[in-house]
This record gives sequence, C-alpha cells and structure tokens, in this order.
Amino acid sequence: MSRANWLSRWVARPVRPRVRVEDEDGVRRLYIGSDVVQSAMRLADPDALELAYTRAMLVPLLFRPEPRRIVLIGLGGGSLARFLLRALPACRLVAVEPDAEVIDAARRHFHLPHDPRLRIVEQDGAEYVTGCASGSVDLLLVDAFDAHAQVEACAGTAFLADAGRVLSAEGACAANLWNHAPSYPAYRDRFLNAFRGRGILLPAPRPGNLVAVGLARPGGDWRWSALAARARALRARHGVEFPDFVDGLRAANPYTADRLLM
Repeated sequence: MSRANWLSRWVARPVRPRVRVEDEDGVRRLYIGSDVVQSAMRLADPDALELAYTRAMLVPLLFRPEPRRIVLIGLGGGSLARFLLRALPACRLVAVEPDAEVIDAARRHFHLPHDPRLRIVEQDGAEYVTGCASGSVDLLLVDAFDAHAQVEACAGTAFLADAGRVLSAEGACAANLWNHAPSYPAYRDRFLNAFRGRGILLPAPRPGNLVAVGLARPGGDWRWSALAARARALRARHGVEFPDFVDGLRAANPYTADRLLM
C-alpha cells in the first residue's frame, strides 16, 4: 500500500468519542475512554440492575436495611441511583461525579430521573467525602473508576479514614474493587485495615468484581439463620439475589457454623 493510500485510510478512520453509548442485544452500555463497560441498562427493564456487581453493591442492606442518607461516589449511567430511589422511597441521595459528560449521558441516555430526592454534584469524589460532616451518611457506595482502573484517590488510606468518619452510627460503606487488577491486594487490605473487625468481602456473581463492605460498628445479629431470613425478605422486597450473597459471604470471610464473624 502506498504512503498516500495508507494516510488517507488512517485519516478516514472514525474517532470514537471518549464517552460513548452503544446498544446491543437489548442492552444499552456506557463506555468511558476504553472498551470497559462502565454501566449497562436493559432497555426493556430500565429500573433493574443489569450488571451483577451493581446488585452486589446492595449487600450492606443485609446489615443496615433502611438507609436514609446515601452518597454514591461515581455515577456511571446512574443504575444504582435509579434503583435506590425506587427501592427506598424515604432515602435522600447524593451522586458525586467529576465528569460532566458522564452526567449528561446518564440524564440523556440512561433515564436518570429529575427527582427532588436526588442531588448530582459535579466534583471529585474524594474531595466531596472529605468535606462531609462526621456521622452524616448512612450508606456510602464507592464505584469510582476511570477508563482503565479504580481511582486511586478513592482507595487511599486518607479517603478510607474519611469514609469511616462520615458514617452514621448505623452506617455502612461498600466499595467496588476489580479483583484482577494489580492494585487489588493493596486496595483490599487498605479497606479491611480501615474497617478492622467491621469489614467483609463479597465476590460478585460474575468474576472480576468484589465488593468490600465496612460498618461503622460491628454490632448486630450475624447468625446464618438471621442473615438468611433477612436475605429472603430483601429478595421479596427488591427482587435481588440476597440469599446468594449470604452464600458468597460464607465463602469469602471467616465464620463459624453458626455465624459470620464480624
């Protein structure tokens, strides 16, 4: 191929936008700077949580079922925000997202509602959490990724200290981790150290993601029988596989025959 022909074909190649939305097989997907799926929505059922890890992010409800003040770090297509607004009518939710294009995509393409209970903050997530008052958050969900990796600022020791500080007495924090990433062992250990004696892990149903959960205090009924009963009630209420999460907790954390060790 001549240099001129090669150059003309290169110039003609379409440049993909950094934030793009694509529909395939009835599912709308959000991509941000790479081919990693950042969010997904089934067009026939937009309120359902399509990605397994987003459902796993709800595991704190096993321990703290009625959070009122929720902060979501990382908006994506707004799947968790949409779900929580519908599932928890009494909640007030702040979604923190530094990327204006992502916010626009969530509004335009992923049915993110204009709901008075939802406030969108265009800001760095770590900075936002640092500015939160102590004890002001019942549920902190951290799902902060750039094009290729988890955002370091939302996985560091200082951030996790702030995350623990802002939780209310009955509060919980859940963070989505990529357990195949080179940084995963360090991020996991930082999280468990920050919530020492109050932290657990839940592998997502599909490999690749793991949810780390930390509680403001360890108190509660962590018997398997009690967790199973709560899981059945939550499945009936929210349509999410909470009984499977109980099995996942048993597989990934210390336990006795009678209870999860927390």
